[in-house]
Amino acid sequence: MRHDRAPEMFIMIAVIAALAMCGTTPAADPDPGAITGYASLESLLDVARRAQKADLESWGRYRFRRQAVRAKLDSDGRVSSRTDVESIVTPLPVTTSTGGPPRFDETLVRLDGAEPTAAQVDHHRQDAPFSRRYATTIGNEGAEEEGGYSLSFLLRMSSYRHDGEEKVDGQLCHRVRFEADTGAKGDDLETRFARSVAGTLWLTVEGAHMARASVHSVTPIDITFGIVRLSELEIEMVSQALAAGPWVPRLIETRSTVRILGVPMRRLSRYSYSEFVPASAVPAAAGR
Repeated sequence: MRHDRAPEMFIMIAVIAALAMCGTTPAADPDPGAITGYASLESLLDVARRAQKADLESWGRYRFRRQAVRAKLDSDGRVSSRTDVESIVTPLPVTTSTGGPPRFDETLVRLDGAEPTAAQVDHHRQDAPFSRRYATTIGNEGAEEEGGYSLSFLLRMSSYRHDGEEKVDGQLCHRVRFEADTGAKGDDLETRFARSVAGTLWLTVEGAHMARASVHSVTPIDITFGIVRLSELEIEMVSQALAAGPWVPRLIETRSTVRILGVPMRRLSRYSYSEFVPASAVPAAAGR
């Protein structure tokens, strides 16, 4: 019972990997003195990158509820079919023998609004969709759409502009925009995305955590030389602060239109996270 679909998986792996743009240096801030608490925009982004890394690693210290809704949309944007998967994700004890990133137990609790069967629970635990995506993301190997929950790739784009301060859910944030790099040279997939994607980040004034992000395509993106084309892309992320200090996503929503040989496929994916509890307060057998 794998809920991923191969065409979507390919497209979203390409999206996240292409947006990473490792090694790209952001443009200098034209007015460094306008950024509260920072000498320049680059220094703000440097702190934000470190904060994002720490926030990503903090997932291994919490149990939480995850809801994954994946839907097909018709030409009017209405849902034509969907899957709705709810699970409780619990970090497994770290041992010297396992090494690597944290591992999680994933207990399926609802499937399309109904109580799952024992076989479905076992299959979901073996499939471990969150664990796979988390390991890929924390390993900097690119990721599927949910791997964008860290959205660290957005802190390595090619040009930024500080747009002042703005409150997000009562939290004062720096508003930072990045534009599509229309002058980027080359025809590899990463460069094609860099030319086509823009967005806005909201980084908290205190700690430079990513409180919100909004990404959209400004031009279509050719994925496989005319066979597969990403004609529309929107990603929205809203985070929440946990009591112990880290920020984690509350919601990630991705809308895309992919054209395969000219035939459009419209998709909506929505990932929600709630009920965070420190793993130290969870009984050892709670995930099973």
